[in-house]
Amino acid sequence: MTKSEARRNGPQAPVHSGTAVVERRMMEQLRLAFAPQIRALIKEVIADETVGSAPLIVDYAEAGRLIGTTYEGVRKLVRKGMLTAVSRSGRYRGIAISELKDYIERRRLVANE
Repeated sequence: MTKSEARRNGPQAPVHSGTAVVERRMMEQLRLAFAPQIRALIKEVIADETVGSAPLIVDYAEAGRLIGTTYEGVRKLVRKGMLTAVSRSGRYRGIAISELKDYIERRRLVANE
């Protein structure tokens, strides 16, 4: 093998090393054992990114109308940590629709107790 071929092919592992063979077989077994779980995880991540990549966000006033309060009421809920605000563009903040649904569900559970 010439020097230029060695540079193109990159560093080579020793071919006759017993530990290299064992490592290679162990890696192959691990890959075969965990391949289904890895594939499922990759599919789940891709599905999450494509479906929920941009959550629906409304401004504080609209969020207040949806849950029966005002702009100031929503600000107070955010300050108290009962709602989580998200950044819309720059300094403008809003509330994700999924966050409003969770808040309404939590309120119903507390009211039923």
